[in-house]
Amino acid sequence: MLPIDCFKMAENNYDVLPETGAVFTFGRSRFADNIPSHFYIRNDPILEVACGDEHTAVICQKGRVFVFGNNDYGQLGLGHKNVTVKPSCVKSLKPEKATHVACGRAHTLLSTDSGKIFSWGNNSDGQLGVGDVADRSAPTRVLGIRDEIIQLSAGCISSAALTACGHVYVWGSNSGGQLGLPETNDSVLSPVLMPFDQQIVHISFGYYHTAFVTASSTLYTCGESESGKLGLPDSLTNITSPQKVTLGIPIKSVFCGGNHTVALAAGGEVFAFGNNFNGQLGLGVDVPQSVLPTRVTSLEGCVIRDVACGESHTAFITDAGSLYTCGEGRHGKLCSEQDNDNQLIPFKVTKFKGYTVQKVACGGCHAMVLASARQDDENGLDLISHSLESESEENSVWPINNWNTLPPLQHIPVQSPNNNTESIRSFQEDLSSRVDEMVIERDLEVKSALSGRKESSGADDDIDDEMSAKSAKPKNGKKEVISKSMGVTENSDVNDEIKSTDDKSEGDRSNCDDGGGNQEDNSDVKMESEENKGDALQFQVTLKVVLQAIGTW
Repeated sequence: MLPIDCFKMAENNYDVLPETGAVFTFGRSRFADNIPSHFYIRNDPILEVACGDEHTAVICQKGRVFVFGNNDYGQLGLGHKNVTVKPSCVKSLKPEKATHVACGRAHTLLSTDSGKIFSWGNNSDGQLGVGDVADRSAPTRVLGIRDEIIQLSAGCISSAALTACGHVYVWGSNSGGQLGLPETNDSVLSPVLMPFDQQIVHISFGYYHTAFVTASSTLYTCGESESGKLGLPDSLTNITSPQKVTLGIPIKSVFCGGNHTVALAAGGEVFAFGNNFNGQLGLGVDVPQSVLPTRVTSLEGCVIRDVACGESHTAFITDAGSLYTCGEGRHGKLCSEQDNDNQLIPFKVTKFKGYTVQKVACGGCHAMVLASARQDDENGLDLISHSLESESEENSVWPINNWNTLPPLQHIPVQSPNNNTESIRSFQEDLSSRVDEMVIERDLEVKSALSGRKESSGADDDIDDEMSAKSAKPKNGKKEVISKSMGVTENSDVNDEIKSTDDKSEGDRSNCDDGGGNQEDNSDVKMESEENKGDALQFQVTLKVVLQAIGTW
């Protein structure tokens, strides 16, 4: 059996990225046709990234907020409910400087340096904290919290804010006890101080459970206990007030996914518990779930400094800036170069060889990675980047640069036909036919990319098919989480969204304002209009060489 692998990845171009790095997109993000891509904002480094089910929000150093993705319930805050396929500035927040952002399944939370909190999106259970249950498609002020906010967290239909003095304010659904309010099972429509006698330093919402880390490095959990995600071995019912999780080691932070929890110890060790059906705990094959916190032994050789949990996948960043992922691989959200299979133990993402991963965010169907080039390493990501605009423009989002390098040829097993001439001829004809189909398919993809048009969101897979059974059909007694009550329309032409980039900037955030009162502005976004034609030609030439080589065996 002889493997055929004659294709080499494109060489990396560091000069297209700033020293502060870029955000790399994976999975079903609605960005760049869901092809792994990257973007950055010129002269305004991205500091924070958050992912919802299929929407994303980023905060820049100058306080601007950019959003993109699904928008069924107005979770992008752009004043409409249309899908947005490239980063767009939330113009109504122009007077504010954003500091923290969090995305729930279909809602968004944001804090500012002036001490304000804003929310928008789905509000079926009061998760926006604005006193009612009406959805909002534009940022709305959340009242009732006066302290400085140091962290925000959003669950499926619940929300929380952590203050500098260690208090936690909660609102939204408390159906599973996830708000830590034992006196009520009803939804809370405005922020309420969670009764707790210890100072809290870190919080995280899962879909229906919550975890807290105290100043004494102790872990507490509450909410729905299904699959052991609370780490409480004797808990068979929901927990309505925070309970201590026994670990025997100081914990510095905690991260909750849809049905799993990951605790990060002060020394960089990782402990996981809850559902492991897709491998999201990283504990291996024969562990469908873990009720007790269990160390992820495959990471014992690494010091982990940060973690992110999606609905059913998990990402880990080491102190050296390497990225590991595990769990559900659907849509390519594990950043794998190979396939979309589930990964039962964490594997190192080789795409980031030569890069330092700074932050990672995981959503329901996608992942975002903030990374910068290692200045002392010549090896790097396989990128294709093209700037179609002048490099003199300030404060602009660089092109949406596809990583869409042509894939390597598949390893095709070649069995010896024992000198049977007829078998050889039949084998070659069959392979030639398959290669012709591959060339035609690739040509169609290139032509599609050159058209510059995006398909309507209606052509996407049924959103309900992407939901887990848990998310799509809440258990009895719970309210319906997300009801597809509105259609989503796509912009007829991406170029219609792009305003002239010749307009001069007026202030640090002036390009968030066109003076017309519109909520959306993506005038800073410059998209590449075509893929690298040379790569497509190289692909065809390489295939021809392969066929010729086969004919000599």
